[in-house]
Amino acid sequence: MNKTIISKVCQGALVLGAASFLPSTQAAPFNTCPSKAYLFQANPVQVYGVNLVTGQNQLLQGDTGLDANINGVGFDFNGRYIYGYDTSNKQIVRLGEDFQAEIVNTSNLPTGYTFYVGDVFNSHYYLYRKGKGMYKIDLTPLDNDPNAVLDVVMISDTATVNLTDFAFHPDTEKLYGVDNNSGVLYEFDPNTGAATAIGDTGETGTFGAGYFDVNGYYYVARNQDGAIYRIDLSDPAKIAEGDVPAVKFADGPSSSQNDGARCANAPLIDEDSNIDFGDAPDSYFTTLASNGPRHAIDGMTYLGTAPDGEQDGMVTPLSDNSTGLNDEDGVGFVTAIEPG
Repeated sequence: MNKTIISKVCQGALVLGAASFLPSTQAAPFNTCPSKAYLFQANPVQVYGVNLVTGQNQLLQGDTGLDANINGVGFDFNGRYIYGYDTSNKQIVRLGEDFQAEIVNTSNLPTGYTFYVGDVFNSHYYLYRKGKGMYKIDLTPLDNDPNAVLDVVMISDTATVNLTDFAFHPDTEKLYGVDNNSGVLYEFDPNTGAATAIGDTGETGTFGAGYFDVNGYYYVARNQDGAIYRIDLSDPAKIAEGDVPAVKFADGPSSSQNDGARCANAPLIDEDSNIDFGDAPDSYFTTLASNGPRHAIDGMTYLGTAPDGEQDGMVTPLSDNSTGLNDEDGVGFVTAIEPG
């Protein structure tokens, strides 16, 4: 049985034999449901923030206080912590807004193998390992006692899908993941662990990080090249029909020893967006839902007065110029354009 008091991992010594521990300082949870996707990678782990719309990323924390890899991460919307599996020490950890790892007490956590696939939903942390099974951990005891011992319960000993991540759909309350070898999207019942093949995404590779947004779109990032694909699971009819192609959405960072977590109840783009969309006719696939063209605003390169960020593209005859400042005029040519 794995029992370790939840305490902030730091440089000081932890004397287990004498049951003597350093003073515990509980990390503060996230104060919002962030739109950013979180990419955990490397050993020791580093945490990156990834903009799924543009693929841009930035290092958020290079030192979690834990000299180990953290995988199988998931965002708990209720408690607003990120939970993960420490693959180096075979233990559960959680991180707050400062991205400092805290060890979580558990009992009956398997020690003969590690976990790389996980997510959190409805205050339960789910873990999956091919050939071993699916497990869940009730996180609610931590609401009243941060030192509570959490029981690890096996849901199913059948796990045949070759996954490197899965994620919860915010509406169907089911888990979804892409088999790396076949490219088939699977749906998992969190109560029984049963896996159902939904359809072929048309893409294969090591999809080490998966994320949902509040509208039911599923995003998977391929480790080898960093390509981010979007799978439209917003319509239950598409899921029922198996119409689930993976569409190239953005270019993110290539990764290894990685996993992804995101608050699935958050919109994909913040209100203070730094993303600029077009306002062409709908036939040009202008909107975000249509995977329309967009770019990040760098504050230095633009035409017009001052470009502003948007949450979505506006289809002609609408435009963001008609809703406020006429700020994005292009170049006016004094002579006709001549071929050359």
